[in-house]
Amino acid sequence: MSTNNVEEKKNEELYNLLNILEEEFNLSKIENKNNNKNDDGDDDDVNKREDNNNNEYYKKLKDEKGLDVLINEYTTSLKISKKYNIDHNKVMGMIKKLETLYYIINLIKSFNTYHLSDEGKQYLKEGSPEFIVIKYVIQNNKCTLEDLKKNLGKIGDIGLNTNLKNRTIQLNKADKCLTCNCNLHDIQDFTQIYLDIINQYGHDEELLFAHLKNKNHTKNALNNNEMKNSCKDNNNIINNLIQDLKKRKLLEIKKNSYSHVIKTSIFKKDIKKQITDINYLLLKNEEYKKYDIKKYNFFSSGKKINKGNIHLLTKQMRTFKEIFFSLGFEEMETHNYVESSFWCFDALYIPQQHPSRDLQDTFFIKEPETCIDKFVDTEYIDNIKRVHTHGDYGSFGMEL
Repeated sequence: MSTNNVEEKKNEELYNLLNILEEEFNLSKIENKNNNKNDDGDDDDVNKREDNNNNEYYKKLKDEKGLDVLINEYTTSLKISKKYNIDHNKVMGMIKKLETLYYIINLIKSFNTYHLSDEGKQYLKEGSPEFIVIKYVIQNNKCTLEDLKKNLGKIGDIGLNTNLKNRTIQLNKADKCLTCNCNLHDIQDFTQIYLDIINQYGHDEELLFAHLKNKNHTKNALNNNEMKNSCKDNNNIINNLIQDLKKRKLLEIKKNSYSHVIKTSIFKKDIKKQITDINYLLLKNEEYKKYDIKKYNFFSSGKKINKGNIHLLTKQMRTFKEIFFSLGFEEMETHNYVESSFWCFDALYIPQQHPSRDLQDTFFIKEPETCIDKFVDTEYIDNIKRVHTHGDYGSFGMEL
């Protein structure tokens, strides 16, 4: 596909989005009129703070750009993507394009989706370990700990720990017997119930929380010691429940972003082509009036040029040097192509028969085979020799 065709396709998609936005803005305007009649004015503190911050930004746009933000006319990228069957990423990209023209205000928001892990799906299908264990204990009165682990295996261990923690099962330390005061007909697998609700409605956080509240599973869980934190706020209780399932690795939470789009006073359903230069012909024929002149930001920072980096091994070598310098060592001049094995091995107290003397990059020359006499202080050489032969500083030397 040629460049012109690609550009035409992009423009067509953008024009379609503008028409969609106009339609959605009108619908939201009508909905807001109806909602305002039934509005009880109960907003939480977080929303109020967010609104205050946005209002400051809108005021700044009014002062600097001379445009108004029509807060009652809005939609979301998710709604457009779902309703008109358009890829969400493509919608987000076009919205960002319109944002640069100040046709709309683009507020990035986020929401969570909830998905069962493989282990969570297994518990949904077969039942949770805590329910399986409590059912087994009730059916096998005063069963032993050994019997439980033998028959239920790993599931038994997991379920037993959960039930002991929730005090739904009692362990007699004397005879290692397990007992439960519950009736089999009275117990429910609340973990399985939660997982089923999450599996059905996890794609919509608002819908998920609503179903958990309406069915009152959380309240039942509190009555049955499924959760210890008795919060008055239902949202907090549900959040604690979800975090508990996440800790047990039964649940995965995925964070998603979307655009909350608000109409501005300069919104229109067409976009003029932008030009970067004005030439003689455009001025003569007044053709420039058909286009928007692209604005330049002369204060934006340019792209940073990478001038090179220090090699990782060089960095590591410098780190080691700094460590030794801090311990009081001094660096020896090592500019020689050929160096005495005294400095390479003996002065470092590497044993005479150590394999590193013969491996890797160690090469010995025949001419000259030894260094000149008195190439270093003889007292220092004798000290090194003494440590190698008789030992010192906690070592035993070669005599051992």
